[in-house]
Order: sequence, then C-alpha cells, then structure tokens
Amino acid sequence: TLTAEQVAAAVAERIAAYKKPQFVDFVERLPRKENGEIDRAAVKATHG
Repeated sequence: TLTAEQVAAAVAERIAAYKKPQFVDFVERLPRKENGEIDRAAVKATHG
C-alpha cells in the first residue's frame, strides 16, 4: 500500500520544492463528467 510519505519522497526527487503539493489525499474514485473527464469543480468542492 502506498503511503503519503512515499508519494512525498517520490515527488521530492522529481520536481522543485516550491512545486510540491502541501498534502496528499487518497480517494477511492474521482468524480467524472458525462464525457469521462475529471470534474475538477466537484473535486475542489469535495476535497478542497
């Protein structure tokens, strides 16, 4: 099982520090629009 710490470590190796996400949130499924794209507005409303 992947942990938030493992994700943070992998990201730290690949991108600049100022680009790193402040937190990692694991979800079962991302909300999608009818056309199959991720519904970013719904993600933001649900997960901040």
